Amino acid sequence: MPISYRGVYHYRSGSTKQELKGTALQEFLLRKLGMTWDDTLTEKATIEDIDPEAVIYFQKMAVSNHRMSADSATSDIYTVLDNLNLIDENGKLKIATILLFGKNPGKFIPSCDFRIGRFIKDETDLVFQDIIEGDLIRMSDHSSKPRNPNIAAVFYKAGFIESWGRGISKIRTGFVSAGLQEPKFKESCGGVLVTMFRPEIPGSNEKTAAEKTKEKTKEKTKEKTSEKIIALMKNNPSITYDELMKELSLSKGGVEYAVRALRETGSIERIGPAKGGTWKVLR
Repeated sequence: MPISYRGVYHYRSGSTKQELKGTALQEFLLRKLGMTWDDTLTEKATIEDIDPEAVIYFQKMAVSNHRMSADSATSDIYTVLDNLNLIDENGKLKIATILLFGKNPGKFIPSCDFRIGRFIKDETDLVFQDIIEGDLIRMSDHSSKPRNPNIAAVFYKAGFIESWGRGISKIRTGFVSAGLQEPKFKESCGGVLVTMFRPEIPGSNEKTAAEKTKEKTKEKTKEKTSEKIIALMKNNPSITYDELMKELSLSKGGVEYAVRALRETGSIERIGPAKGGTWKVLR
């Protein structure tokens, strides 16, 4: 349990004392007040910042899913927001209100876009990305766990959530039923990070024709270099690295690498010291 001392909250982690700050501090203070993040009021947003089309869309969905009466479809914006507990008696809007129905949520809540990315090998191999901006109610996907009750309540009435608290369980069951690996759920920065693992596609791990050609070319180059070095050493056992560099048009590092590989495979050996010694070809 965090403890406040001179205006700063601290908590114990093992044998050390840590300062509570950032997102963790914000969540702690909201819990103390019996509130959630989406329940917080916005100071500058007004009802003029609400998109009527988003509200109409919600009304249609709620009525068609039998979560609201048909009469509700004709209610004005203020009445809809008031019935959803998304506006206070002074006309101030909640964060949930702007996220769900705002014309431009990003104007009041930074970084509230929905980002989609497709990765192939790892998190650095991004092959597709898209950013969806706008009101949350018309986005195609969402979380069914009511971490933000105001938002979840609207989603429930619109028919996006069938029952409370079953979302993650249904997702896991669906993946298993389809023969896929269960997704990984992890709390991160006050939200939930979901990792879905791509199934192995037959042949996906096979190298492309270009990669195979490149490797074959590389191997052939190595073989040719090795053969040239052996031929040069046979003709001149006292040949030096500088002479090999000149004959092969390679850097010193390239010659040293090739010679070392030949020595490790037992193809050649050095007789005598580095200076004044000779090369002996063993094959």
